[in-house]
Amino acid sequence: MNRAIKAMQREVCARYGTVYFPSPASLKVGIAQGVRSGDLPLHGLRHPPEGDTSGWYIWAGAFSEAEDFFKPLHISHIETWTPLALKFLGLPPGWRFRSRQTTRTSGTTRPFGKSTRPGRTSRGESQRSQSWCVGSC
Repeated sequence: MNRAIKAMQREVCARYGTVYFPSPASLKVGIAQGVRSGDLPLHGLRHPPEGDTSGWYIWAGAFSEAEDFFKPLHISHIETWTPLALKFLGLPPGWRFRSRQTTRTSGTTRPFGKSTRPGRTSRGESQRSQSWCVGSC
C-alpha cells in the first residue's frame, strides 16, 4: 500500500482513538461478491489475523451464512473492488465499519468503534443514509 493510504489509515485510527494495526498488501481479506457489484451498505469486520489472512471480512448488502459467501482476495487488489474500504484497513481486530449509505448517490463512510460483538452482524441493523459508522455499529 502506498504512503498516502497508510497515512489515511493512521488518521482514521487517531480519529477514533485506537492503535494503527496495518494490513499488509500480501495478506488476504474475505470479501463477498456483492462488494464488487456495488451493493450497499458496505460492511467490514476485523477478527485477529491468522496465517495469510488480515482478519478482515468485507461484505455489502445483506449478510449470508452460505459457505461460499466470502472469497479470499489479496489486499493489493481491494482497490478494484471497493476503494472506500481502504481507509479502514488499519483498524485493529475487534473493530468494524459500516456505510449507512443505502444508495450509490448518497452517503459517506466512517468507522464506529470497537465491536462488542466480535462475530457476524445481524441482518436487522439500522441503515441511515449519508454517513459511516465505525466501532460497535
